Amino acid sequence: MLGAGQIGPRVAELLLAQGHRVRLVQRTRRAPERPGLTSVCGDITDLAFAEEATRGASVVYDCMNPPYHLGARRAGWQIARERIKSPRPLRARRA
Repeated sequence: MLGAGQIGPRVAELLLAQGHRVRLVQRTRRAPERPGLTSVCGDITDLAFAEEATRGASVVYDCMNPPYHLGARRAGWQIARERIKSPRPLRARRA
């Protein structure tokens, strides 16, 4: 689960309630760990961190908000460009 703003934690709760394991990836703080939930903290635009944070995941939910200080349009394009630069293709599917 990428992002811990308004949507990420709610989706994580639904997944945990269904018995799934969830890794919550957030930029600034870690969530309290509990059964089924692990939390990591870092910058997802750092491709090495992104690769490590998502390693082994069956599904990656992108629930991130762009950094407010950059503005939504500019930050969204910056994040998209960084993802495209990934050394290996990121596989995505719609939930």
